[in-house]
Amino acid sequence: MLRKQFGIYSLIGVLLLTLTGIGCSALLDAKEVDPEDGLELIPEPPSEQTEIILYFADWQAQHVMPERRQVNKVDLEGLSEAIVEELVRGPADPHLNATLPKATEVISVEIEGETVYVSLSKEVTGVYGSAGEMMAVRSIVYSLTERPDIEQVQILIEGKRAESLSGHTYLEQPMDRSPIVTDPVFVDEERAASLQSLADANPESLYLDPVEVARFDGRMAGFEATDTFTLRSIDEASGEAVVEAERGDEIYALQFEQPVRKGEGGIWVITAVTEE
Repeated sequence: MLRKQFGIYSLIGVLLLTLTGIGCSALLDAKEVDPEDGLELIPEPPSEQTEIILYFADWQAQHVMPERRQVNKVDLEGLSEAIVEELVRGPADPHLNATLPKATEVISVEIEGETVYVSLSKEVTGVYGSAGEMMAVRSIVYSLTERPDIEQVQILIEGKRAESLSGHTYLEQPMDRSPIVTDPVFVDEERAASLQSLADANPESLYLDPVEVARFDGRMAGFEATDTFTLRSIDEASGEAVVEAERGDEIYALQFEQPVRKGEGGIWVITAVTEE
């Protein structure tokens, strides 16, 4: 009788050890182990991404052009900080130019109502010409006000209000996107050729539709996603088109041309923005 009980207990012990071993093995397989000290590393869950739109200077430093980018999804203050950090990192498009010095650091970001207060390190006050300083300020303001929660941006230097970055653009009060910029738009032929190559490989490219170009690239003039864009006229023989933009009670005309190829399959670029 004793032998039978001992045998049963032994069998139960073997089963428990086997099951425990399987469980331990499964847990170890599910975790990473630091090869240096053998400590278990619990992997972080993948971060949810969100799209931001950044603005970088065009080839003539006349306009800031929009560029899409993905960043980790965080709260609004964290996202605002990430936006400025991505501006410092610079554009992915080789035909656009950075607007802020690489040494610029974001000291703090605070949001009060619909205004974001961004404190930057003194390195942001690099030596700018008037056009370069305008590009720097506009890129910050446009990029941050892309968020529907933000209407104004107050740029601070080392936590304090400053007259300007380099003596050209007034910074002492919060700024918004207005007014619409109607400066001349000079076509960057190299960038146009690059966009045409991308469109040839992607028939869904927005640059094949002047209304979609107005809705996206038109942001360089200060337009927003909530504005209304309507095709007024198009002539593929001459490679010209006009898109009407409605912003509240204001009406604007965006003129287009096809700089690389006329007709079907040719990209469209903005050549002028005028108020009517």
